[in-house]
Amino acid sequence: MAIVLIVLSVAWSINAMYHAPQLSRLDEWTYIDYSWKISAGHIPVRGEALGLEARTAWSCRGMEGAIRKVVPPACSEVASHAAQDWPFNGENYNAFHPPFFFLFTGLFGRAFAFVTGAGFVTGARVFCALVLACGIAALYLAIRAWRVRPVAAFAGALVVLATPAVAASGTMVHSESANALAGAAAVWIGARIFVQHKLGWVVPSVVALAITLTRVVSTVGIICVLAMVALSAIFPKAGGFGRSDRRKLVTIVVVGLIAIFGGYFAWSMWQNARTPAGYVPAINGLSTSEFTGQFAHVIGTLIAPYGITQHPYDWYMQDTLVSDVLIGWSNNVLYWFYIALPWVGLLAFLGDSARRLLAGSAAIGPFVAAVVVQGRELLTNHSFFRVLSGRYAMAAVPLFGATAAALFDRKILRWVLLGFGLASYAIVMASPWLPLTAG
Repeated sequence: MAIVLIVLSVAWSINAMYHAPQLSRLDEWTYIDYSWKISAGHIPVRGEALGLEARTAWSCRGMEGAIRKVVPPACSEVASHAAQDWPFNGENYNAFHPPFFFLFTGLFGRAFAFVTGAGFVTGARVFCALVLACGIAALYLAIRAWRVRPVAAFAGALVVLATPAVAASGTMVHSESANALAGAAAVWIGARIFVQHKLGWVVPSVVALAITLTRVVSTVGIICVLAMVALSAIFPKAGGFGRSDRRKLVTIVVVGLIAIFGGYFAWSMWQNARTPAGYVPAINGLSTSEFTGQFAHVIGTLIAPYGITQHPYDWYMQDTLVSDVLIGWSNNVLYWFYIALPWVGLLAFLGDSARRLLAGSAAIGPFVAAVVVQGRELLTNHSFFRVLSGRYAMAAVPLFGATAAALFDRKILRWVLLGFGLASYAIVMASPWLPLTAG
């Protein structure tokens, strides 16, 4: 079943890449630039000019619409234009991300281009598609660790794959493709602790550090699990533990958080020291505002990611991949499914401490994502997001998928969930052939 999920995920990515060769407006040009440069031995710095590879891809593959009334120069004119002629002054404003994901993306992209002749961007996109596919397969195996039967585990993983923002991550060059794998790791760590009662701190902290050094916001899932571990340390009986387990539970939380914050601050301090003094990203003000004490507004944004599937706020795909059917499904059916799921799970698992903690970790996921994203923006740029997209909570969606699998793991219900997952996947796959009339 894990192999079937890999096939389904790769099939979707191939379908999407065929119908949407143009670059995604989700900053794909900056990640192409990062991957190309680091695979050549240079770690980019925030604010430096996009390299020729990224500028060429942006102009020759194209992009939907303009950004602040600026469009990339024509493909035939790339060599005659300075980087500043591209949107956002042609700068890479995303070099603050940890480097390891982009190193492997760049190396794979170069190798793929050398072997197939298909081009670096295509190779890098294929790598991201494979990362997503592995993440969905890993999620199935992680859900099985919760002692969920195969059909329900398969269905839960398939629903996650068919969630638009997750599916979109397998169609472009972007570190978001690691969200499913990071979320699967969080589900697995949760099973180790809450189901198997393996209370060693080494594995959770190593996993937390690895996720941090891949994509910081992808730590949302593991942070949610650590929050439930902390709750179990305070109320061990409610979590299915004994008082003697408290020290081990506290150690898991403390060392896990040290791994996350230590990895983040170590990388950020080194990279920030390389960033030009007084640097202001050209993208500032597009979706952020300077923070001058708007505490009420910032606090209000912390519940915004609970939509998770509302279009266009919580996910974006190129118009060639979007249809009225997909928008309607995500804005109504998937929206209410995700809104209700963790709370129904909390009620249904009142007599099962482990699965209650799983549902609890899903319930706090979007809020944790909002705190992480707004917190980083406030600390690093002294600004805040006016509206927070549910896309930032995608590393927590595997917790929702696991909760759904555990909740529906009963006779006919597991087949209902499977039907729901297959319908969701079919809609995503068919969307490129269906009409789009909505704005």
